[in-house]
Amino acid sequence: MKHLCIPVFLLVFTTLISCSEDKEIKVDSENIVASSNDVPVKNYLYNPSTTAVKWTAFKQSKKVPVNGKFDSVLVSGFNPSNKLSEAITGVSMELFTSSTNTNDKARDLKIVNSFFGNLLNSVSIKATIISANGDVSGDGVLLIDMNGVKKEQPYTWSVDDYDELFMKTNINVLDWGGESALAALNKVCEAKHTGPDDKESTLWPDVEIIVLSRLDKE
Repeated sequence: MKHLCIPVFLLVFTTLISCSEDKEIKVDSENIVASSNDVPVKNYLYNPSTTAVKWTAFKQSKKVPVNGKFDSVLVSGFNPSNKLSEAITGVSMELFTSSTNTNDKARDLKIVNSFFGNLLNSVSIKATIISANGDVSGDGVLLIDMNGVKKEQPYTWSVDDYDELFMKTNINVLDWGGESALAALNKVCEAKHTGPDDKESTLWPDVEIIVLSRLDKE
């Protein structure tokens, strides 16, 4: 009887080891299945009601900022994608000059009539995003069509945790042949463009442009 106890003990011990190994394999298998069901990244979608195009021009010798925006903007070509740089590449924007808004009606009329009115195709300015680099921020190139001149312009972009897209570029209107339009606006706004220490009025050709748009996701 004593000799029979040894095989029985070995059988029980082997069975316990086998059961233990089966359980470990089962747990590992369940973990692998669970990790493969990750939530897919959602696509960015364009929401026209959240888009704003703002600009800042500068007057007087000390470069006093003048802020404005375009109330009417037409955007097309947004490609839904989970990678924002791919979604915005190819996007076109048309900015309608008559919708200029600086919170000063008299100044708005002067800008529309004297500046934009002295440009070829004074109705609108067009811009197309021809390239975009990066994941949550980066840079790229715009093609801006203004005053009958098409010129490439660098820009930067980023998106925050609330899916708000921020784009920025700085242009010089002289690069689009805007000398006469700039001079005309400076003339009609002479008093406002002359600082307390200035001998003459100054309207700078530099303009900062910012595009903001809160995107949706699907």
